[in-house]
Amino acid sequence: FLFIFDISSTVLVTIFLLLTTVFAAFVYFHLLFTHPISKYFTFKLIVFNGIAELLSCYANLIVSQLTSYPFMHAFYLSLKRNYLSIFKDFKIFFIISVILSVLLPITKIVDIFVFNAADYVERNFGFGNILMPHTTSTSN
Repeated sequence: FLFIFDISSTVLVTIFLLLTTVFAAFVYFHLLFTHPISKYFTFKLIVFNGIAELLSCYANLIVSQLTSYPFMHAFYLSLKRNYLSIFKDFKIFFIISVILSVLLPITKIVDIFVFNAADYVERNFGFGNILMPHTTSTSN
């Protein structure tokens, strides 16, 4: 019974992971290349974190799900012989993901708060004062 459960769970995880990858690739492509939203670093950060999470899911599939199958024995032995089992500890990928998640939007934040030339005007609308960006219009 456990063998059937193991096979069915591996097949289901693989199918759902492949479906998720297809849909995620479609969404990530549009987030990166559709003009109105492609210029914001927030969406690029979402794409980066999503890709990191997908890679983590694939790593989990390889490390956790497939280790119990006899046909994977030779694959894992070759990894062990070639010293590629260093990647069994994924802390380094998590640390890189966190560092890049913090560093990617910093340039935009610095640009907004340090080099922004916006001028704000205080206006009263009856319920209180608010700051509105001052725009200059020309009649050319």
